[in-house]
Parts: sequence; structure tokens; C-alpha cells
Amino acid sequence: MPICVGREEKMLFNLIIESPDNKGFSISSPINLKFNINADKILNIAASCQGIVCKAEPINPYANKEMTTEERIIAKAQRDFNIEASDNGGVPSRKAFNNLRQAYENADKDLDAAEVYEQEYEYYPDAVSLNNLAVLYNNAGDKEKALEYYEKALQKEPNNSIVLSNIGLQYFYTDKEKARYYFERSLSNNPNNPVALIRLADMEEDDEKAMSFYNKAFDIYKDRMDYNSLSSSDRYWFKSVAEKLGRKDIVKKINEFCKEDKNTLYNDDNLTKTSSPLIDK
Repeated sequence: MPICVGREEKMLFNLIIESPDNKGFSISSPINLKFNINADKILNIAASCQGIVCKAEPINPYANKEMTTEERIIAKAQRDFNIEASDNGGVPSRKAFNNLRQAYENADKDLDAAEVYEQEYEYYPDAVSLNNLAVLYNNAGDKEKALEYYEKALQKEPNNSIVLSNIGLQYFYTDKEKARYYFERSLSNNPNNPVALIRLADMEEDDEKAMSFYNKAFDIYKDRMDYNSLSSSDRYWFKSVAEKLGRKDIVKKINEFCKEDKNTLYNDDNLTKTSSPLIDK
């Protein structure tokens, strides 16, 4: 039940009442709403249905400007993060860190996501993937920070094929020999690392050998696609190698996979319906 000021872009609340089982609620079940305005002129709303009570916190209580879905999700994650930090002596839980980081990532705010993840690393060093932290900094365009955390990750796991290939990627455009060194180390630890295969093929002067690398990487990604296990980064690399091999059919499929699924706080197909009579006076 979205509560908006004028239109959905100015949403104050989104009340969600969840059924305790998978049967849902009866369409004839009444929904009770309670409203009050406190001394700070903040609207408070609670809702209940079949004994299930939902008390909603405001998503955007003060702002008059319109907010995108991503901005609303970030605002909620920031508020939850700050409340939990305040309640726990300044130390948010891992869940709060993860929720805030994910909100930034979903909004393509990679630098904010990286900084939150780095802060989490300070509190929970054993729970953070240094490789993933480096990837966030890389996506944010901070190559120096990315390399710093890739190297820290490599210190912990010297034979990690993914970390080795990621370091190779950092040097691919600036130092081909150093890049080759890391890609070859990556393949020595995992001969089926498709990224290392593709980049070594890109640097290979022997066309036949390069094509064998491309085809091997293609087959690895094709298996992942067949088992529905392609990650977002897999799709990027799979598309690149498919283009090199002239596989337009695969490129088309990957483009279909990559159609954006927009995050929404509610959808038109799942809104609460009312049967209140129209007011004509």
C-alpha cells in the first residue's frame, strides 16, 4: 500500500503486510489503517489484516523533491544503517553493511559501495572478500585502490586463479608482459579460467593458438549458460568472446539476458484493492 504525495515519485510510505504462510490473505479480508501526526508534523501510519500488523517507517518524510526508486532504497538502507549503529554502540551488523552496500551497487554507485565494504572490512575482516572489494574499486574507476586490495587478497591466497587474473587485467593495457605473467599463473592454478584464456588469446601472435583459447573460453561460458549459472561479469566476457567468434546467436541471447530489471518498491499488479464507495459530496 504505497502512500504518496500527489504521485508515486513522492512516496512517503510503502506499507507491506506479509502473510504468515504461503496462502496469502483472503480478498474479502478487511484492512485497518491508523494515521496520526506527531509533534514534529510527521505522519505515522500502521496497517493490519487478519491480525497481522505492519507499522511502517517513513521512506522520505521531509523531502518535497521526487525520488527515484533507487534513491528511496538507498535512503531506507542509510536510515536503517544509522539506527542500528546508534543502537549498537556505533557498530552496525554485517547485515546492515550488506544491505547498504547492495543498495549502492543496485544504483550503480560503485564508489559508495566500495567505501561501505571497506568500512565493513575494518569491523569484520574475516567476513569480507578482498577480491570483491577490489572489484568494486575497479568498477568505480579507482585502479590504485583496486590493485591494493587485489594484492592483499593474493597475500592471503597466493594461488587464487581469479585474483591472479584480476591483477592481470589491471596491467593489460599498461604492461603486457606483467599481465601475461599473471594470466599464465592464473591458468597454472586453474586451466579453465575463461578470463585468463581470453586475455592470453588477445595477446597471442599465433592465430591458431589464439582461436583455441577463444573456443575453450566460449565452451566454458556456454556450459554455464546451459546450467543457468552465468553471472553479470560472465555475460560481459561471454559476449566479447562470442563476438570474436562470430556467434551472433549467442550475442543476441546475452543481450536478452542483460535487459535491465528495474527495482521497484511496489508493483501495479500487487497493490491492495479497496471497495470503498465513491464520495460524491
